[in-house]
Amino acid sequence: MITEQKHRLWFLLSDFFATVIAWCAFNVVRFNTIEVSPDDPTILKYLAYPKVIIGQILVPAMMMGIYWLSGFYNRTLYKSRVEIMTTTVGSVGIGVIFVYFIALVDDPIPDRFSNYILLSIMALLLFSLVFTGRFFINELIHRRFGRGEESIRAIIIGRSNEIVDLIERQQRLYISPRHTIVGVMAIDGADHRLDQYVAIDWSDIDQKCSNLNPDKIILALKCDNATEVLAITRKLYHLNRPIQLPAWKAINLMARLHVKNIAGEQLSDINMVNISESYRNVKRVADICLSALSLAVLAPVFAIVAVLVKLDSKGPVFYRQQRVGYNGKLFTIYKFRTMISSAEEHGPALSSESDNRVTSLGRTLRKYRLDEIPQFWNVLKGDMALVGPRPERDFYLKKISEIAPQVAMIHQLKPGLTSWGMVKFGYASTVDQMVDRLAYDMIYLDNVSMLVDLKILIYTVSTVITGKGV
Repeated sequence: MITEQKHRLWFLLSDFFATVIAWCAFNVVRFNTIEVSPDDPTILKYLAYPKVIIGQILVPAMMMGIYWLSGFYNRTLYKSRVEIMTTTVGSVGIGVIFVYFIALVDDPIPDRFSNYILLSIMALLLFSLVFTGRFFINELIHRRFGRGEESIRAIIIGRSNEIVDLIERQQRLYISPRHTIVGVMAIDGADHRLDQYVAIDWSDIDQKCSNLNPDKIILALKCDNATEVLAITRKLYHLNRPIQLPAWKAINLMARLHVKNIAGEQLSDINMVNISESYRNVKRVADICLSALSLAVLAPVFAIVAVLVKLDSKGPVFYRQQRVGYNGKLFTIYKFRTMISSAEEHGPALSSESDNRVTSLGRTLRKYRLDEIPQFWNVLKGDMALVGPRPERDFYLKKISEIAPQVAMIHQLKPGLTSWGMVKFGYASTVDQMVDRLAYDMIYLDNVSMLVDLKILIYTVSTVITGKGV
């Protein structure tokens, strides 16, 4: 069986060697174009120069970074030919521009037109070799799927009749990729028609998912009422598998359907946010760089606030709390403590402007959002992003889901240090207000982009400076 990891490794190795060969071939053309001096009568001597050798190492490394940023390696198991071509064209184009300004701009080429010719040759070499390798690997996988040597392993969850209907539809397909049903969960009870499949229950789904190693989970449910679908979805996020619905059933569940395979069964990902794989990677790199920079620059502020919190009231400097994050997994969030240490001795309770549990310093920290800055550490670790849905406690998520079951969808992205809801709505003091704020997070999920993230960050900085955090 070809796993996602093995498939990704094939692409990585193919891209690396193709780029090394393409850059070496380009150098041969490049130095043949430049007028050779009497002291260096051969092209091979040019290729032995220290700068050229360094370039032979650094350029492929840089290109591999660009390939990764393009999102090509995120989901590699089954890509379309068009997707391979467009991704390769984009990443090669960006790489050629970077290489030119970093390594080639000072080349002693006699005229500008020759520069353009060289750039075209570089782009052609990179694209043709990288694309050929990717295309060959992908065709190999396609053929294995077509011959039935490989299939996509799936668990189906739903009602018996819906499961049987979906399985029969899959069996009638003659277009790859086909699905192999490795397990079923009939939520309306056992059905003899499904006896040939491994039975799964909510009590053992984690263990069965680990043993069966499915590539995806398919929900065989009617979506006239989204509450049941979203409630089940919330229980599955932590398994970190694509969750899909037949597209004709999901049409009433969401505004946008994410369907890639137009020839086979129309299955729509319901745990796939409206974000490109390339921006997902760029977003993570930006999170790492900006959070690391912020931690370094704000170190004096950390020290001052820590001392003030310790002097202001008894208790620890930092407040630690379990929040629900990406794919529904719990993580520990860090804040500067703004309440008395016994604030929740009687259980979870939301805060308000007149909350007497908030310390005098805590009110100032909340007003300027200074209590949130330790979360840059969460961002650097990967628990959170700079911008994303508001991270909530599981206690309140359960209450919110009773009113707005769509809250399950926010786990498609990492929670954010700041969010659209926080800059437009602010803190919530009741569950109803949390539901109102959720609307902004749902809008964000369908509009994730670099421009939107920048706007939210700008609004957040404005909130901090003007003290509108309360």
